[in-house]
Amino acid sequence: MTVIGKPRLIDPSVMIRKAYRKTLEIRNKQVTVEVEDAMYAPAEEGEEPRLLDEPLVAQMIRGIAAAVAHNASPYNPVPQRIVISHGPPEGEPAHSAGEGAGSPASSGGELKRQPAEPALLQAPSGLWSACAPRWTLDEVSLNPEARSHIEAALVMIRHREKLFGDWGLEESHFDGRAVVLNFYGPPGTGKSMTAEALAGTLGRQVLLVNYAELESKFVGETPKNIKSVFAAASGAGAVLVFDEADSFLGKRLTHVQQSSDYGVNISRSVMLLELERFDGVVVFTTNLLQNYDDAFRRRILAQVAFRYPDETERVGIWETHLPSRLPLGKGINPAVLAAAFDHMTGADIKDMVLYASALCLKEGGQRVEMLHFRQAADYVASRYVQEGGGPDPS
Repeated sequence: MTVIGKPRLIDPSVMIRKAYRKTLEIRNKQVTVEVEDAMYAPAEEGEEPRLLDEPLVAQMIRGIAAAVAHNASPYNPVPQRIVISHGPPEGEPAHSAGEGAGSPASSGGELKRQPAEPALLQAPSGLWSACAPRWTLDEVSLNPEARSHIEAALVMIRHREKLFGDWGLEESHFDGRAVVLNFYGPPGTGKSMTAEALAGTLGRQVLLVNYAELESKFVGETPKNIKSVFAAASGAGAVLVFDEADSFLGKRLTHVQQSSDYGVNISRSVMLLELERFDGVVVFTTNLLQNYDDAFRRRILAQVAFRYPDETERVGIWETHLPSRLPLGKGINPAVLAAAFDHMTGADIKDMVLYASALCLKEGGQRVEMLHFRQAADYVASRYVQEGGGPDPS
């Protein structure tokens, strides 16, 4: 979440350089990523030094993790430690003082963030979008039941070789099917965000597919597009996410009356075959679970329900979306806001923070007050009225 307004620049002479470390999992291996000379703002009274551009640093690390996960091989395995340094390579002289410790000219030894896999970004005709995840599951607020289902699936993904090889489950699960999760629930409850966070936890890229992009008006093209999506995800080791999956997984037609009906059935049959052949992770998201064909239901490992968060869960969501630097009025904190505004989705809360902050600046205020949040809640409520129903954030 970006704070509206001009950021306060920090005098470079008072900045602190020290190591920043984060441990994450890449292909079932714990890897420590270290920025050995990260830049910190000086500590204010009673606080620790603050990492500068922390969201960008975290995003850079996730991008590197996704690149390592995709490009690792038997001869170049996943490392135990990755070090990012802005200093000169070992054995080379340091840059002259005129270049400055933090200037681009001094980055001879810098390990730059790796871009997402080019083949994914060049999807034909926009069939999919690919990205490095922005979150991990530790950064997402989930109801306990949903988290339990997802963590069980993570165990299967991380220990696949032990389960199917050492413990012999391949004898009864010989089809090699994908780990398929279905996230269902009202709009705005965090289904797509959690799918992205799952990929972030696994250190993999996300390949997001929308039915409108996959479906073709030309006969025979939609099945080809489906195969292309699975091939791309398999090649990149990406987590494959199908948004609005009820369009993909609806019941096959029993009374075929025209060529378009036949095409729908062929496409859904191809989807079933690709799921059988795929050996990765697939997440479907939907608002309409009851529309699924039974054949697809049988291939889903876990049905994960997303609902409107309760008060305790809303506290976590407010904590996620309220930046530490956002000036709040006296007595306003995540717990107070969670109690004041119920029946809110994560998307509603995110938008409320932005809208309330903008209202504060519009009025020339210095702190975001409860009045601004109440006005923002009215704004959120109005869009549901226009859409013909929905949450009543009051």
